[in-house]
Amino acid sequence: MHPSCSNFALATFKEKNFAGSMALSADRLMRCAHDHKNYSLVVVEKGIKMADLPNGQRISEDFLLASNNTVMPFGDRLRDDDDLSFIKWLISNGYYSEAILEINRQFYIERKISPELLNNLLIALSALGRYEDALFEYNKRVGEKSVISNHELEFRVALIHSNLENRDLSDSYLDLIIADKTSSENTLIRSLSLKSVNRAMVYEWDKVIAINEDLLTYELFQKQAAINLSLALDAKEIKEKKPFTAGALSALIPGLGYAYSGHFQTGISALVVNGLLAFATYSSLRTENYGLAALTGIFNLTFYLGNVSGSAKSAKRYNESRKKTIGQSIKNHSFIY
Repeated sequence: MHPSCSNFALATFKEKNFAGSMALSADRLMRCAHDHKNYSLVVVEKGIKMADLPNGQRISEDFLLASNNTVMPFGDRLRDDDDLSFIKWLISNGYYSEAILEINRQFYIERKISPELLNNLLIALSALGRYEDALFEYNKRVGEKSVISNHELEFRVALIHSNLENRDLSDSYLDLIIADKTSSENTLIRSLSLKSVNRAMVYEWDKVIAINEDLLTYELFQKQAAINLSLALDAKEIKEKKPFTAGALSALIPGLGYAYSGHFQTGISALVVNGLLAFATYSSLRTENYGLAALTGIFNLTFYLGNVSGSAKSAKRYNESRKKTIGQSIKNHSFIY
């Protein structure tokens, strides 16, 4: 898991009191490497790991293992010159840094600047995860005499804000495009699709349903809209696990709350660990080895409390995982690139 259990514990002890840190560390040890379907996958130096960050930290979308990595250059309906064709070829083949250099050469040496060139610059910067740089370039260039913002550029900025998880700000750009009756059908569909994704990522399923019902009227997107509509309707029917119930079950029988929350392997680990520690404490008391009994008793209490609090958190994690999975599926079925 990422980070490792030792690093997780170190970070926890820096933020929490001793008793709370012990319980959280015990919970992490019982969960380590189990029930992968309830965790996001991230790409780190040592490969693909299950993400479980300490102290409520959020995972940046840049590190999530994504199934949709489509990057395409932007082109208008006009015939491209050789320079622009080369830039599009670089982007299509993943040479994003080289494309950025070539676009800047067009800006500063050739004195060529256009909405199409700027759009491709934003695409290349975004492909490298340089979202803030892309927004800086947009704000710097738009307003210059030769670069007047259009709906395609506004959509690109909306997509960048969505990637930065600025969902409401992204929607403010999209609403301008959607409200403009002169928007092309292609741009309108992509804008509605991105707005659907924004709402799905914050689990506003009613809004997702309404948007995809609108998208069903466009023949170009009917299949994807039907899939996303079905996913959103399914999401509304999800019966969430209750954290209090999970904690109470694990207080009654260690591990039972984990199992209730869909963490079955962790539940078995919690039952075995707590059972062994309880047996070790009982055996030490029977043999009048009170020092060892005190030590194993402390560990037993720590793992027991960690099992109770961890079960409640596992219920929340299970609920979040199911909603996030549906949100990601809607994103993967959307036309937003």
